[in-house]
Amino acid sequence: MKNKWVLYLSIVIVAFFGLMIPVKAESKLVTDYERDSSSYLQNNEVVTSGEITIFILELIAFHGVIAFMVYLAIIKTREKKQYEISEAELQKVLPDYTLDKLKEELYHQYICVQNAYSSYQYDQLDQYCHPILSKEYKAELSYLHEKHGTNVMNDFELLDMKIQDVSKENGNITISVYLKNKYIDYTVDDTNTLLRGDYQNKILVEYKLVFYKKKEMVRAMKFCPKCGGDLSEAKNGECPSCGHHTVKKTKFILKEKGAFV
Repeated sequence: MKNKWVLYLSIVIVAFFGLMIPVKAESKLVTDYERDSSSYLQNNEVVTSGEITIFILELIAFHGVIAFMVYLAIIKTREKKQYEISEAELQKVLPDYTLDKLKEELYHQYICVQNAYSSYQYDQLDQYCHPILSKEYKAELSYLHEKHGTNVMNDFELLDMKIQDVSKENGNITISVYLKNKYIDYTVDDTNTLLRGDYQNKILVEYKLVFYKKKEMVRAMKFCPKCGGDLSEAKNGECPSCGHHTVKKTKFILKEKGAFV
């Protein structure tokens, strides 16, 4: 269906440009045969009419090209939203995860960030966000606090979520996510007077989220903190006696959040 419409639009645009060529040629021939004042006036009228025709065709062709480019942009955006990596691609980087398990974890992190923002929990923002993003959010909240405002976000409804890219560099993992959800979003002042938004109607948003996870590090310990066993023979940070992990675990944090385009 998509290819059929692309073909139709292409034919229309080519046809318009094709019609322009003979009209221009006819105008040129008429101008070449100007001889006397009467024929000059007559030919001038013909040329003017031809120029109007050319202008109209060029205008239509121009708008046709614009419409075609917009159509292609819409199709490209739709395709970007629908793209998702395969389970096999994911497990090359994160062998302990399925797509559903990863989505559940990342969406939980996203909700935690939204709740921390709404309740002015700066320590929670530090916990769930990359330092740069956390700093941006704190600056926004400081300004909002000066204005005696509170941004309330609740009643989240997940509509679509796709893992679109997973990469690993120097042990650090980055994940790109497409998220579509609805939620209540409004701002009130100290007297609970509505300043922005709506108490009842949800807004629909589409985000591009980037999550980041630092490389997990093995703690420098000689003895297991659980059983006291010797860790000199430990492999992958696991105690050979009791199996206790001595690896400093890290979790995904939100690094970027922006409109999906």
